[in-house]
Amino acid sequence: MYKKCVSLVSKEGEFDFMLWEKIIDWCESEVDFLPGERETVRFGLEMCADSVLKLLGLMITGIFLGKWTEFVVVLLFFCSLRIWAGGKHCKTSIGCFLFMLLTCIVSVFGSEGLRTFGRQTMVVIWLVCVILVALYAPFPSTQNPSIGEETRKKKRTGACVWIIFEGACICFIPDVRLAWMCLSAIVIEVITLLPINYKRI
Repeated sequence: MYKKCVSLVSKEGEFDFMLWEKIIDWCESEVDFLPGERETVRFGLEMCADSVLKLLGLMITGIFLGKWTEFVVVLLFFCSLRIWAGGKHCKTSIGCFLFMLLTCIVSVFGSEGLRTFGRQTMVVIWLVCVILVALYAPFPSTQNPSIGEETRKKKRTGACVWIIFEGACICFIPDVRLAWMCLSAIVIEVITLLPINYKRI
């Protein structure tokens, strides 16, 4: 599985591939790798660097827009639920970054218009999200195409518990705009779980 994922991050002959090879050569000179561990280490290093670069890009954009704290809150609500529920993944790293950036922008700026709606509307939308998570989580992705039934049940239970926890947190947020911002992040994550995304895996 990790070999397939590695091919999505860098390819042989590319600059970043050669850079990782140099770093791994140094690591291997310090620690003896077991057979097959070289690819695993490279995958881990690339994914770590990829995640850090995405986060930096999002934070820089947030600072530029004067909304970096809001970006952090949106990512916390979106990513923490995604850990349990999964969701549709983009095929490229830049696609993933752009989707996360769009999630932040839509949630942060969309909440300005949604603040006119009352808390009752928020509760209804949140309840619909809870039902959808209970029905469709975890999402079958290319990174995790098949998991055991026991693991699936644990992930679904965890996703349901977490979205309920997030809903409870939103209830205690006095700022209606901020509450809508957090709920918007949840809604976007839930949309990535829907069956309409299955044929695009």
